[in-house]
Amino acid sequence: MTRTLEIYTQGLHLAERIFDQVKRNENLIFAEVRDYANLLMQNTLQSPDDFLQYSIRSTPNNFLLAHSVNCVILTSLIGQDLGYESEKLEILAVATLLHDIGMVKMFDLVNSPVKFSKKEREELEKHSVHGAEIIDQLQDIDSSVRDAILQHHEDDDGMGYPSHLKEKGINELASVIHVADVYEALSHPRPYRNAMLPHAAIKETVDSKQRFNRRPLKTLLTVVSLFPLGTYVQLNTKAIGKVVKVTKTAFMRPTLQILVNHDGRPAPDGMLIELV
Repeated sequence: MTRTLEIYTQGLHLAERIFDQVKRNENLIFAEVRDYANLLMQNTLQSPDDFLQYSIRSTPNNFLLAHSVNCVILTSLIGQDLGYESEKLEILAVATLLHDIGMVKMFDLVNSPVKFSKKEREELEKHSVHGAEIIDQLQDIDSSVRDAILQHHEDDDGMGYPSHLKEKGINELASVIHVADVYEALSHPRPYRNAMLPHAAIKETVDSKQRFNRRPLKTLLTVVSLFPLGTYVQLNTKAIGKVVKVTKTAFMRPTLQILVNHDGRPAPDGMLIELV
């Protein structure tokens, strides 16, 4: 098992324990949460390409597990590009790992294979408040963690929830989690729908730009690009390649490893091209 996979898998197991502890009304071991969030954040910043490739994964039986870990990977990279110092990145990572903790008592609803009714949607929208209430029970935790969890569904245009806050009234870390949360959700399957292709998820997120703080939204584009690492692309020649490298200065021109030639035959190992 690679170190990247080991850390990623550790996060899935921790997320499962966190949700189980809250479901049983047990107190969270916050030191464990903090230490893992910091570990994942630091390793993501050291090996961004490796962790971004794992962030396209999902956990079908409980999507919240992978979602929580994937969002930490995304927000860590966004936060770094925004110039956050280490202490702020640590707080962001903790808040991101716990941002959907309020869904713990809504598992049956969250995992429903059909689209939510209006009443169910209203119930689901209470999860950010429930999450903040869970955090209120913990000691020695930065208040920004609570605020970020409470506000991570507030939209810049005031149409979010639970308090319809606008722009500068929204916690800064919440605005970072918000854009990562939406993109990650769109690009991964849910019990009631299939995943969007990454470029479609990016387009959907950008098309809803009035909802988001512009800085983290713009940074998301440079972090994941229109062609995220590990995704597959079919060229107009019919050749098929896998995205193996993306640079921040040319995020619309990734490097592909060609797997299948235009004639349908396997490509030679190591055949790389850069989109232009």
